[in-house]
Amino acid sequence: AGSNKEALTLATNAILAPVLPIAIKAAAVVGSFKDSTVLRFSPAVAGSATTIILTFTPVMEMRPSSEMRVALPGFGGDLVQHRNILADSELVRSSPPGVVRDLLWIPSSFINLVFAKTLPANSAVRITITSLNGIKIPASGTRRNSATFTISATAVAGNVPAQPQTPVACAMGVCKMVSSLIEFDAGVAAGGATGMSISFAVDRILVAGDKVCVRLPGIGQQCGAACVVNGTALGANVSM
Repeated sequence: AGSNKEALTLATNAILAPVLPIAIKAAAVVGSFKDSTVLRFSPAVAGSATTIILTFTPVMEMRPSSEMRVALPGFGGDLVQHRNILADSELVRSSPPGVVRDLLWIPSSFINLVFAKTLPANSAVRITITSLNGIKIPASGTRRNSATFTISATAVAGNVPAQPQTPVACAMGVCKMVSSLIEFDAGVAAGGATGMSISFAVDRILVAGDKVCVRLPGIGQQCGAACVVNGTALGANVSM
């Protein structure tokens, strides 16, 4: 992808009429994000409003009024539309600051972003759409690196077309918690030491290296404890 100034030539070795390389006077410009696009969610909880963090590095210059569209099928919430977004907005933030001028969210479809400033080619960009916008992760969760997350752009320096689709290179997956249970030792009084059993099931396969975080506000620990985890594809039992 490049501009008409690049050395694009045409030649033929036809026996009857060979043509030496000649410059092509006009050529369509095509943009690209290569494999730089990353999509993350925080908190990553199925069915809950989330902050969407998109990072990317366009190989083409992005000028004011250039547009980018990110497909988020199945995501919930109400229609959202913001115009003339301020650089210090609590709804949309960016690095560098003030990248986004307008935002449109069509529920269960896509986010459309309109740029406010020129970004030189190969500039690293991070756009944060906060949970205050009410965009919700599907109740069924999302698949890691799902091909349904796609990205396109309209820019003078080179479009990234909607068709054929360009999947987001790296997208966070979100599990759905099917069931969960915490049990403490029988007969333990308030303030006393106890063991606990944590049982849960998620709708994804758990593999070595995956982590589970259990928040226990108000419960203290006087010394280190061994933690044994026995897991299957459907869930895990944790004894402490």
